[in-house]
Amino acid sequence: SAPGTITRQDSYIRSDRLGITFISSIDSHNNAERYRNALILGAGWNRWPLYWDRVETAPDSWNWAAYDNLVESDLRNQLEINAILLGRPEFRANGASIQGINEPIFADGKDIPTAGVAINPNNHWAKYVYNAVSRYKPGGILSRQRNLRPDQGISVWEIWNEPDFAPFWQGGVIAYARLLKTAYIVIKNVDPSATVLFGGLLYATDETWLTQTLA
Repeated sequence: SAPGTITRQDSYIRSDRLGITFISSIDSHNNAERYRNALILGAGWNRWPLYWDRVETAPDSWNWAAYDNLVESDLRNQLEINAILLGRPEFRANGASIQGINEPIFADGKDIPTAGVAINPNNHWAKYVYNAVSRYKPGGILSRQRNLRPDQGISVWEIWNEPDFAPFWQGGVIAYARLLKTAYIVIKNVDPSATVLFGGLLYATDETWLTQTLA
């Protein structure tokens, strides 16, 4: 069978409301035992981070091979994917935030998408989000390269993990709000049917992070 594929796929019931984090990862994308254990529990979703610094290994040099294999393994096991867009290459750092995050999203100097207008190359976060979604959306680049069904791909994107927790994000509320807004606009422009999630919060702090971000 294909890498990462368990036997007797039809013997498992996949819940549309139950997911498990890290059923698989880029370091263990073909672990049949982990898939089997998750499906025995009824998991229908897998949640894992798509680390920016693992795919943009040098400025404008992209390597998607590990994530290609991970996504294909999940899809062949008929799992839906909640991918977390997370991480930052050191060469894209601006203090605790991200270089170019406040630049216009599109090359015409606007944040509003217009047909035929490319992503602003100076907004590096927007460029990463665009590349990830274009590759892994249903009918996207990976789907065409691996001969997957056109309805197979990632349709749920979570923007960062626990941004209210310093080990994950130290850029502050305003920068995270810009991060979230940029990702939403880019994702919806690439795949209008996609769902964009606010990054899961820790809530173990005194800050009303959600209220501040929405404001």
